[in-house]
Amino acid sequence: MLTVLIISNLILAIFTSIFIIKEILISFKESKRKTKNIGIFIFSIVSLFLSLVAGKESFFISQQKDVLKNDLIIAEKAAANNVISTRKDEIQLELKALEKDEDNLIVFTLLGYLSFGSLLLLHRSIIKEIKELKPEGTWNLNKFN
Repeated sequence: MLTVLIISNLILAIFTSIFIIKEILISFKESKRKTKNIGIFIFSIVSLFLSLVAGKESFFISQQKDVLKNDLIIAEKAAANNVISTRKDEIQLELKALEKDEDNLIVFTLLGYLSFGSLLLLHRSIIKEIKELKPEGTWNLNKFN
């Protein structure tokens, strides 16, 4: 599951970065309503931030789980050799805590994609607004005679 989170957050970060570079930095289409312009900036920053943070944290949790699983195997071998170890219970508690953190990362990833979807919808409404304001065709001077 963590691999899917890492890949999906990486994809979201790439798409958001491309959108920011292409549609905001290179050719920004400004709306007459300032709230739409502010919304574009906020949604793009939130989407990029959430994707990068969730991707980094899911990578960290993946590595942490691997280390704890190896420690758990060592603790189980020690328990099989009649060596008293309370470390096994601590490791299992830490693994459960990491699973809860993984659930939080799923929420962050979904919020990042929701923010990116809102960004695209807002951008589409700005393009539609610009098309409605733009005059179509050329002047017909025959009407004035």
